[in-house]
Amino acid sequence: MYLPRKAVTSFRKGQLIFDEHQPSTGLHLVVQGRVKVTIPIDDGTETVVDIFSTDDFFGESSLLGTAQYSERAVALDNVSLMSWTSREIEEQAERQPKLGIALLQMLVKRGLDYQARLQSFALDKTRSA
Repeated sequence: MYLPRKAVTSFRKGQLIFDEHQPSTGLHLVVQGRVKVTIPIDDGTETVVDIFSTDDFFGESSLLGTAQYSERAVALDNVSLMSWTSREIEEQAERQPKLGIALLQMLVKRGLDYQARLQSFALDKTRSA
């Protein structure tokens, strides 16, 4: 609501959106489809951070302005995204402070969801293989 409409970019199922070699330059909104974001591990495996679908934002680590956070985003379906650069987000937040509050609320909610997920991993019983 606080971000201007942008042209939509399309990605095919299985196509890389960004990775540690070509990092995200901003925030992405899923207009259609699903995107899997993972963190690569040195042994060649990866940890799934989350799967984002219609109306979800991802790529927020690019707002930190550092390249130390390696993330990989892949289209799980044919995907349409609307994207804003970090600079565009900063400039828009200066013009519309409510954008900054809305982003903060989204990130706090996401952090609480991740916290609940971690707690579930730690406390819930799982069957042994």
